[in-house]
Amino acid sequence: MTAIISHNSDIALDFRDKKQEPSPTLLKNLREKSYDVEHYSERLDKTDTDNQTAESSALSAHYNRLEKFVLQRWLREVLPDSRTAKTCLRSIKPDFTGFNKLSHVEQEAALDGEGASSGVPIFSSVAEGDVPASVFYGNLQVCGSVWNCPVCAAKISERRRVELKAALDAHRAVGGVTMMVTRTVPHDKFDDIRQMTKSFKAAERWMKTQADYKGNGQRVLGLKKKLGLIGTITALEVTYGFKNGWHPHTHEILFLEKPYPDMLEDLHALFPLWKKAAVKQGFKEPSIKAFDIQNADFAANYVAKYGHEPRNPIWSEDAEMTQLHRKRSWDFKNFNASVELKDVAKLTPWDLMRLSLYWDVRQADELFKQYVEAFKGHSQLRWSPGLKKRFQIQTKTDEQLAEEQSKQAVQIVNIPSPDWYNVLKYDARGVLLALAKHIGQEGVDDLLEDFRNLELGHSLV
Repeated sequence: MTAIISHNSDIALDFRDKKQEPSPTLLKNLREKSYDVEHYSERLDKTDTDNQTAESSALSAHYNRLEKFVLQRWLREVLPDSRTAKTCLRSIKPDFTGFNKLSHVEQEAALDGEGASSGVPIFSSVAEGDVPASVFYGNLQVCGSVWNCPVCAAKISERRRVELKAALDAHRAVGGVTMMVTRTVPHDKFDDIRQMTKSFKAAERWMKTQADYKGNGQRVLGLKKKLGLIGTITALEVTYGFKNGWHPHTHEILFLEKPYPDMLEDLHALFPLWKKAAVKQGFKEPSIKAFDIQNADFAANYVAKYGHEPRNPIWSEDAEMTQLHRKRSWDFKNFNASVELKDVAKLTPWDLMRLSLYWDVRQADELFKQYVEAFKGHSQLRWSPGLKKRFQIQTKTDEQLAEEQSKQAVQIVNIPSPDWYNVLKYDARGVLLALAKHIGQEGVDDLLEDFRNLELGHSLV
């Protein structure tokens, strides 16, 4: 089989040559050959100039998709008992109850038997409004975890971003104002992220119950009333630095009725309240650096500070609030392994994945486990009561969003159930999506035929 991804793109991958081992900088304890890992490693072999000038948008999108599946593969090593590792975009949806209680052999027999699932389809969707076009699998179970699944997080976060943008646009259309407040607390490397997360949210709740914030009848007007605060949307995030430990922080968008002369002065009056709330929950007293206010023009400043944001034309509040999985505060490819880890700062949880995957830093595994435990059960975005109803935003769970398919999607490929097990064995889910997107059923069939021959002990010629 020749290089089979070349139609109308710069993508040209040869899926036949399996002699080359995966890059030594990739997952070192990978127990089986991985098509996704092998072809993703091609990107790491490029120079910076190659990445910046030669890599087309189509190729970049391909590698970004591959990375999600490579990171999910890594998660199976670190959190093997998680739903993400066991079933997410791996297990075919059962057609009957009790399917998950069957052994793997019994599941295979059931899927091949009468009344079995028709296999694994691949769909292609067109862009719908703010939702970009994509290719994706159908008829597979998903974990719906926005915190520890790189594949589900991308889909869920994109849909949350669309919800948030709809609210922002609707509010501004009637003359409303939106401001973003960022809050954090002092921290060091000995702080426990689980306790910090609980205390941080408790501090926010306490602050919003105080008379200076919500008012107290005629006696205290309260900042909420002064500001004309309609509601808020809050995103809790965390980064990690080997020198100063976990750094929890929130971005909160405030929906205000209209601008007025003393608005910024009143917004800054929120800081003394936050300082008091943080101390009450056991944190050291925050400095003014732990509190920031930005208007709609905050994006450029934030991107310049953060350093490695995605190359989008615009990085706006809706992206800032929902796209943690896409933020890169650390250049994993050009990381100097001889530099002491204490000098590495502001790692996102996904950067911790990359640090373990590409540089085999086992400490990153444990840090990621701490993060997952601390954030499990939390919402990515917290809307204040009544705000979704005001903007007619339907309430959906993360799993519902992960399951959601575009109404305009069409099936372009089908993978028979028996062949799907070979796709999993050779770890080729990302590669297969690229084939489906650029070649279609013929390209997918060629690769599936190769897998069948490998299983029969035949060499590929």
